[in-house]
This record gives sequence, structure tokens and C-alpha cells, in this order.
Amino acid sequence: MPRTSRPQTGEAPAPVPGSHSEELLLLIDRLGRLSMANERMRATLAKELDMSLHELNALIYVEYERHITPKALAHNLSLSTGSVTALVDRMVDSGLVMRNPHPNDRRSVLLSLTPKGSQVIESIVDRYARTTLRSMQAADPTQIRRATAFVEHLVSAMDEEEAS
Repeated sequence: MPRTSRPQTGEAPAPVPGSHSEELLLLIDRLGRLSMANERMRATLAKELDMSLHELNALIYVEYERHITPKALAHNLSLSTGSVTALVDRMVDSGLVMRNPHPNDRRSVLLSLTPKGSQVIESIVDRYARTTLRSMQAADPTQIRRATAFVEHLVSAMDEEEAS
């Protein structure tokens, strides 16, 4: 078990830097490998779909958010708003997304998927589903629920870390 600093009243003990368990370090390594494998898979999908990686990632963010402003998309993609304007122009011209009037801000728009964009997302989800199912052939529903819960908690922790 890793050494920890002395907790304040009501606080969980904080890990001492550099004193992490082998299990945690192995998990971090595997999560890093998963992230890199996901990046490679997205690059392959983008190439197969004849789009840039930024376009693929933007399409996925628009799907996740359902309606997203270009400014929020720029933040999520770590791009400038000018770069996202050009990116969105290409995606509108390709028929993947559409600009809709923002209901509360007439100076802004909300991006959403077109039917063609939804079809592309469906093909991406199908690829991820095949890959996930192949990797979890021996898993039972309880293991899948636990893995899903772990990923949800990790995503929440990462979002909290980014916000702080």
C-alpha cells in the first residue's frame, strides 16, 4: 500500500508523490496504452472516412453534446475559435453537421449532426462495438458493468481535475 500524508479531519489520505503501488502504476500504464490505441483507431477511422482527425473528433463531440457551440467545440478540441470556424465550414460543406440558431444568443449558433453525420457516427460506433465485444468475449455482464462504472468514475475524476 502506498505511503500517504497525514489526512486532515474528514479528508481521505493523500498519496505521497512517488510512492504509488505497483498495481496503480500498472493500471496507469494500461490506461495510457488504451489511450494511444484509441488515438490510432481514430486516425484509422478518419482515414477510412476520408476526413481529418480533427473533423472526426469534432463529429464525435457534436454527437456527445447533441447541440454544441463552436466556442465549446474549440475548447473541447483545444483549437482556436478561428480554426474551429474553418473546421465547421468544411464539415457543413461535407453535409456532416449543420448550424442552428442558438435559442438564447442570437450571436451564436448550435452545431448538430445531419442525417449523413449520424450515419457516419453509427459506423464509428459499430467499429468500436465490434472491437469492444471482441475484447470482452469472456466477460460476464457483472464484469462489464464494473468496467463501465470504473470508466465513468475515471472520466468524472479527469473532468474534475481539468476544472480545478
